[in-house]
Amino acid sequence: MRTVDAAVLEAMARNPHTLPPGLDWDLFLGGAKYVPYQPAYHPFSWRGWVDFGTGALGDMGAHLLDQPYWALGLTQPVSVTSSSTPWGGMPFEKASYPLATTVHYEFAARGAQPAVGVHWYDGSLLPPRPPFIPDDMPFPNAGTGGGIFVGDKGIITYATYGDNPTVYPESAAAAAAAVPTSVPRITVPHEVNFAQACRGEATASCPFEYASALTETMLLGIVALNAGEGAKIVYDASAMKVVNNADASAYLTREYRKGWEI
Repeated sequence: MRTVDAAVLEAMARNPHTLPPGLDWDLFLGGAKYVPYQPAYHPFSWRGWVDFGTGALGDMGAHLLDQPYWALGLTQPVSVTSSSTPWGGMPFEKASYPLATTVHYEFAARGAQPAVGVHWYDGSLLPPRPPFIPDDMPFPNAGTGGGIFVGDKGIITYATYGDNPTVYPESAAAAAAAVPTSVPRITVPHEVNFAQACRGEATASCPFEYASALTETMLLGIVALNAGEGAKIVYDASAMKVVNNADASAYLTREYRKGWEI
């Protein structure tokens, strides 16, 4: 049975903000440190606060990094660097995530596949204009979110969730159109697919063993961001340790609130 610390109950009673009906604030906080309920935290904006969320990368990375992570058979990166605009609350504390961030991942070779870099931009920042698109064409998916595979012979652009994949130049698009479909398509919403898999009626399109590895990679970008502007962290996935920065390794875990330890 979950118990609520008496000091927490007292602090909740003193809070001038009224909890929305049905919201169990202590349960919402979970292992995070106790802070009084504040409408700026819930129901949506919690993801931008350091106490609860992981910023734009942790929020949208699963919808934008999933495509190269899956298609290229990636695991965890060997190194990560990051830079950003100032954190909210600085110079006294890191209270909220920066408004704009870049994260650069380096992945080792995988069998016959060479080493590859994956680059994240948020807060309206854009990567260099990709090759192979017409000069008069707007930047692909600027302002709405998406990604770009950059190859030697062409590029693939896609929108958020992998929607509207488009190949450039036309010669590469024609060759891509001739490739037969070999990957099974999920024709129901992913929530339905997950429920069906739980009931043994389908195969999960995103099983935990895949999702956990993708999430680990995303959050390593936050570790690098905490390591300092432009700092490079070198990651040993087998040991789950940053090998070149002991202070950064501390961000791989957190101190859980009393009663929520794991």
